[in-house]
Amino acid sequence: MNKIGVLLLMALLSIGFRGTAMAFTVNSSPLSANMWMSYAGGSSSDTFTLKLNAFDPSGINKCSSAQLIVSFAGSDNPFDSYAFAGISESNKNTIFQVTDSLPMIIPISADGLIGLNSTGQLTFTLTRYSGDFTFKTAMLAVTTSTTPPVPVPSACWLFGTTLIGLHVVRRQIIRI
Repeated sequence: MNKIGVLLLMALLSIGFRGTAMAFTVNSSPLSANMWMSYAGGSSSDTFTLKLNAFDPSGINKCSSAQLIVSFAGSDNPFDSYAFAGISESNKNTIFQVTDSLPMIIPISADGLIGLNSTGQLTFTLTRYSGDFTFKTAMLAVTTSTTPPVPVPSACWLFGTTLIGLHVVRRQIIRI
């Protein structure tokens, strides 16, 4: 009986770990804006929407975290020592110094994740606060987690065999 109990426990453990969550990253298509933002004639604020590729909001994929990756090109104006911009999405506003060497990585708020889970897209507003620069590209990187549903027959079988195993163990304890 002890060998059967050990084999039953090993079978239950191997079956039980099949329904674990998997995480993977989905990217949006890059948004190529190439939009000049300056004091003289350029835009000071504009709104953009990024849509995830192959994302089905009605499916079992749920966004667990997301980042907005934006890149800029600075101006060649020697009097522009600092350029500042802000990105607003949902109820979150992030202000940062614009650099043309590295892309900015901005985490998405919880409200933004809720919107991503329901529509598969993110709308954000870019605002120029100071300096001259070109807004080049934006991309959305989202980590989604997939939790496969546990089918009812498998769940009933696991629960039933566990109850039988506990009953057998209980009977052995009483005999001793």
